Amino acid sequence: LVMERLEGMTLLESMKRRPRRSFAELLEVIEPVGRALSAAHAAGVIHRDV
Repeated sequence: LVMERLEGMTLLESMKRRPRRSFAELLEVIEPVGRALSAAHAAGVIHRDV
């Protein structure tokens, strides 16, 4: 399965624009990514760049 590349800001670019964030703001980004990776790994999905 190959998906198109999404346009937009990378996490690194976002962090450079605003390096100080609250814990709650960090969780808003990190939690869904972690859940998605966990589900993908549980399903045996092999991924490259995330």
